[in-house]
Amino acid sequence: MTQYIIRRLIHAAFIIWGCATIVFFLIRLIPGDPVIQMLGPEYTPEAADALNRKLGLNEPLYIQYVKWFGNVARGDLGDSIATGETVVGAIKTGLPKTLSITLVAFVIGLLIALPAGIASALRRNSPLDYAASLGSFVGVSMPSFWLGIILILLFAVRLQWLPAIGYTPMSDGLWEWLKHLLLPGLALGSGYAAILMRFIRAGLLEVMGSDYVRTARSKGLGERAVIVRHALRNSLVPVVTVAALQLAGLISGAVITETVFSIRGMGRILVGAIFDKDYPIVQGVILLVAVIFVLTNLLVDILYTFLDPRIRYG
Repeated sequence: MTQYIIRRLIHAAFIIWGCATIVFFLIRLIPGDPVIQMLGPEYTPEAADALNRKLGLNEPLYIQYVKWFGNVARGDLGDSIATGETVVGAIKTGLPKTLSITLVAFVIGLLIALPAGIASALRRNSPLDYAASLGSFVGVSMPSFWLGIILILLFAVRLQWLPAIGYTPMSDGLWEWLKHLLLPGLALGSGYAAILMRFIRAGLLEVMGSDYVRTARSKGLGERAVIVRHALRNSLVPVVTVAALQLAGLISGAVITETVFSIRGMGRILVGAIFDKDYPIVQGVILLVAVIFVLTNLLVDILYTFLDPRIRYG
């Protein structure tokens, strides 16, 4: 297992390097000059040349890449072209908000998907199964931004139970933090729950007729023990895979959700940086996202060995 993890970490380093390199060159293909955009339409060539030299944008592209990559290797992601803020500082500002939304959406998705998927599988072709299936189709079909607007109109405007916009850090209190995240988390997590519910139902239906499940029942185990200790655990391997892959949907969906609920997380920072041609911010955010996804996939592979003892990595 240790050798496998070391090999995966080496592969991960190459994947992250590849993503960072592709983003470095692609972002510069976007039409427009960040210096002219900063100076405005009344700029002078002298002022543009001076700012280009100050930012290092007058150097050949390969020189810029070598310098940027060398700084990244030392932990320096550079400074924002538009604001002068360090990239690390911008990430520290936005990352807790995006991770908070993603965490709440993930928990809401699991709280909905697990009981709904299990109940739907155990009562196949019943009214409960049909209702859960219909709910999953509706959840997949609804865009998160539309659902977010509906939730704001219902719970913030009409009922006035929850705040409509903004973010409160956890240091101001757990309830205040959660209160501002319930609506964006529900808007983002409903589609996640719908997809997971379908996979949980399909996985349970597949294993419920297996020999080891019939053997467990013949040994006199209760139905709850059979489902939890045998059927559910063995059906979770594909579910875990889908859950990890759908994290991409949660993080990317946070871009729209943060806009609807006026939360300046990583999504809004990235979109603003793309429009401003702020190369260091875009490169730093994409690099961070690549690291998160690569490490998440590694953790999921390790989790397989706990869910299914037959899986071993040599």
